[in-house]
Amino acid sequence: MRYALPKWMLRLNLAPAYGDPSRLEDATLTRYHDLMRASGVRAALLARMTQTVLEPPEPWLAKIAAPTLLLWGERDAMIPITNAQDYLSAVTNAELVSLPGLGHVPFEEAPAGRPSSRFFHADIGVAGSAGLANHLIVLATPAGFEPAYSP
Repeated sequence: MRYALPKWMLRLNLAPAYGDPSRLEDATLTRYHDLMRASGVRAALLARMTQTVLEPPEPWLAKIAAPTLLLWGERDAMIPITNAQDYLSAVTNAELVSLPGLGHVPFEEAPAGRPSSRFFHADIGVAGSAGLANHLIVLATPAGFEPAYSP
């Protein structure tokens, strides 16, 4: 990977992120391939792969005070939905929305989809409006958690 990255190899690595690997389109594969070839990206990924001990996310998750929406693909092979319970236990005001048929990248598999959630109703605010300013949306990642939106 340091010097060469054939698209067929990249496809093999990306396919498990999809609940339905046939949804990995050629244009998306090309975008990933182009991004992987950007300056510094390969070195960063290779360095990340050498990390064998990950910190438990619970201490970090316990610090989250904002209402939190967890979007989790039911067919996520990278971080199974069974792990969602750990996040729900650690975050005080969290809601889980499971996404049937989707994997680790639901925003790529079903970009037009919008899950049913209290986060998208008038009492809290509509996504993209000022009402969402006090919310934190967390995406599960192999390293623990990644704030996708934070005020």
